[in-house]
Amino acid sequence: MTAEPQTPPRTRLDRRIAAYGQAAEIVLWVERLLAAFWQVPTLIAGFIVLALVGIPQSLPAWLHLLVLIGVAVALGFFVRAGLRKFVRPENQAARRRVEQDSALVHRPFDALADRPADLDGNAITGSLWRLYQDRRRAEIGRLRVAPPQPHLAERDPWALRFFVIVVLALAIAMAGPRSGHRLIAALVPDFAPAAGTIPVEAWIKPPAYTGLAPILMKPDSDDAIAVPTGSTLEAHVTGGSRVPHLTLGDQRDDFKQIEGGGFTLSRTITTPGKLSIRRGWSTLSSWNITIIPDLPPSVDFAGKPTRTVAGALKIDYRATDDYGVAAVELDMKPAPGEPRVIAEPIAAPLASGRSEKDIRGSSFQDLTAHPWAGMKVIAKLKATDVVGQSSESREITMTLPEHVFLNAAAAGIIETRKHVILNDAPFQLLAFEIAKLASEPTLYANDLGVFLALDIAKSELRRAKPDNEKQVLAIEDLLWNAAIKIEEGDRPDAEKNLRAAEDALEKALKDPNTPASELARLTQNLKDAMNRDIQAMMDQMRKEQESGQKQQQQSDSGSKTVNQQDLNNQVDKMNQMAQSGSRDAAQDMLDYIKQLLENLKAGQNPNSKANEQAKKSMDALKDMAKKQRDMENGKSPNTMENQETLRKALGDAARELGESGNQIPQGMGKADKAMRNAEKALQRGAKGGAQADQEDAAGQLDDAAQSLSQQMSQDGEAQSGDGQDNGEDGKDPLGRTHMQSGHNRMKMPTERQLQRSRTILEELRRRASEHERPRQELDYLRRLLQEY
Repeated sequence: MTAEPQTPPRTRLDRRIAAYGQAAEIVLWVERLLAAFWQVPTLIAGFIVLALVGIPQSLPAWLHLLVLIGVAVALGFFVRAGLRKFVRPENQAARRRVEQDSALVHRPFDALADRPADLDGNAITGSLWRLYQDRRRAEIGRLRVAPPQPHLAERDPWALRFFVIVVLALAIAMAGPRSGHRLIAALVPDFAPAAGTIPVEAWIKPPAYTGLAPILMKPDSDDAIAVPTGSTLEAHVTGGSRVPHLTLGDQRDDFKQIEGGGFTLSRTITTPGKLSIRRGWSTLSSWNITIIPDLPPSVDFAGKPTRTVAGALKIDYRATDDYGVAAVELDMKPAPGEPRVIAEPIAAPLASGRSEKDIRGSSFQDLTAHPWAGMKVIAKLKATDVVGQSSESREITMTLPEHVFLNAAAAGIIETRKHVILNDAPFQLLAFEIAKLASEPTLYANDLGVFLALDIAKSELRRAKPDNEKQVLAIEDLLWNAAIKIEEGDRPDAEKNLRAAEDALEKALKDPNTPASELARLTQNLKDAMNRDIQAMMDQMRKEQESGQKQQQQSDSGSKTVNQQDLNNQVDKMNQMAQSGSRDAAQDMLDYIKQLLENLKAGQNPNSKANEQAKKSMDALKDMAKKQRDMENGKSPNTMENQETLRKALGDAARELGESGNQIPQGMGKADKAMRNAEKALQRGAKGGAQADQEDAAGQLDDAAQSLSQQMSQDGEAQSGDGQDNGEDGKDPLGRTHMQSGHNRMKMPTERQLQRSRTILEELRRRASEHERPRQELDYLRRLLQEY
């Protein structure tokens, strides 16, 4: 095995010297280039800073071009000056730099490079020279080359180069991904039209739920523009090649270039401030934007909830919102002090699927089956707007209506159900009571459905635990269904279907997009459900009469009444209103029909209470007029105390008349004024002076009584309506003679008005089908038809 040849020490040292010499030569090049040309990179870095900030782009094109020319001239000047100063480094200088940086004395590299003239001819001289070089080589240890030292501090005493570097770093951070685009834009002057001549179009589209039209923004308008929060800004810029940008506060967005030229931008506005469309540092258009907040809705009871005679709870409500109320809900909870019972919370929707700024309505809620029936509850309303914001009304404490059962068996079942609800009796004992009742089928007319419900309830009571919510609620439902089946037969299902039909039609009337065909279908559903409900009531009444539970209700034989055909005619008229575009009137008619049906269930005359109070007040006014004349003529003591008592009686009559819903005659107010003057005269002791006022008061009382008489007469005529619609038998659909109709306080369109509306609608549809008409006219006709 032969050993590998080793590199002689001299050769390795020579290679090291050569390598460090090359490195030193590079350092010298860098030093001399920086010393000669340091102004050039400083100038270039400064221009890049200006470009990233956008200063050149913001200048007019001619000035932008002058800046570029100036930078180019300055750059050429510095390059020429650098060429004059620059000296190319030599190889000898590089070796000398290595010696200096390596701290070598006596310049050993020169000794190694030198060669005596007679080195080859004289052996002694050659040996001595080689010995000298070997010693020089031995003195060479670790070699090094120091970094370039161009001594720029002497040439740049203000340290401008460091300032430019720091600002450049900040400019790059600020520009971010737009750096390249801005550099290119800074190198290319934009000779597009001036900023003022560049067309800028901008408009704001409010959210769809607001129903507001787009807002066209006039260029450079000084007026503040109020926009709903969440609105969308659409902007177009035509002309120019540089991409404009939009600023709003600290936010900035660049436009997008579109095919065919121009730029577009779309963004959502949620914060106020100055909105500007700019190109570089030039402002194309600007506006002051203010935000209109979307406030939560407000809701409250329009009156205290009342119980109808049929047992339903009537809720009058009003809800408002700046853009639209979507839903109104009734929430209830037990009042403090009431026993804790197992029950589902009450959250009944009163209105849903709406989008109206002001909702007023009445809702009938049958909550008699709820375990809280008969207990005090705290009721409140909750309104939700179209964006989901909600608010609540004040709370009202009331007693939840409960159903009054006339059938003894049904009443017994409900009594047992109350014990289940309150958990105040052993379930085994209650099961025994139910079993006892179930064993006597004659009590519930041998109804198999009732027997099965009672039998299941008995079994459930025997095995149920009072704290098991699911079992308790199931037992309560069984007992309620059994009792209501005994009391009312099949009517509850018919009534439930009727309420569903009413709600569906009401929702459709509120939706402007509901087609006429759908309204017609829902109206027919309402009519069918109404007739089935009336038939169920008639069947139930017949059963009650046969069993002797009820006697047919009678009243004055001369009263005009509503029969089943009346109700169907009212529904047909409501459908005609909806088909002709009078949806608000159709909604009013639906509310009136609902009220009629509620009164029908209770066998109540809608205007009987008002008429009764009007007659009572009329008799009272006549009596007060007689007493006033007796005081005037001396037939009774004419004293201030008696006059004051008579005036207070007049005030009570006026208050009762107003509370009953009747119109208070003007004569009552004038009589009160005359009575006051008479009091003052009697207080002064001037009985003669009081007689004129007393006479005036008596006359005004006569006029007020006559006014009430005329008012009742007009109500009777309005109730009569068209004689052919009321039927000749004078009875309602249930055979009763005391449920008078009348909606004299509701403004109803006449048949002539309805026909006129239908004619106009047909003409609009005919013209809209003529496609040869101008486009603008067709668009206008379609917008009109959208309302119908």
